Amino acid sequence: MALIAILTALGGGFYGNFAKGTDLDSAAKTIVSDLKTAQAKAMAGYDANTDGISDKWGICFRNPSGVGGDLYEIYSPTTSCAAGSSATVHGTIYLQGGITFTTPADNAAVSVVFDRITGAATLTGALDIRITGNGQTKIITITAAGLISSS
Repeated sequence: MALIAILTALGGGFYGNFAKGTDLDSAAKTIVSDLKTAQAKAMAGYDANTDGISDKWGICFRNPSGVGGDLYEIYSPTTSCAAGSSATVHGTIYLQGGITFTTPADNAAVSVVFDRITGAATLTGALDIRITGNGQTKIITITAAGLISSS
């Protein structure tokens, strides 16, 4: 009986850590997918507002310190997600399950905007978005050329 109790306790701890690692992988894959969707919409000149001016789509990663969860927003057609911009937010996604951004830092935001036709990102170099959960880290890299990858 004692052996079964020990194995059950060990197995439960292993499963809990495995599930949290799976949540982190899932969050990274979702972010990469959303980045690629925004890029594809920019490349196609997709105009969600049907006013004929949407030539850029982007994602704004926000890490509000102590406000209620890290999030990112999918937006168009502006070049920035700064307060007061004319961006239209098409979706807000909150990170779940204890997953947080370490980049951007607390109380900061980082924006990635994709250009029409080329899909290039308006960045001066590569941008790493880091998410953490359960002591693990995933890095999503976006290059100025518009390449998106996760490690």
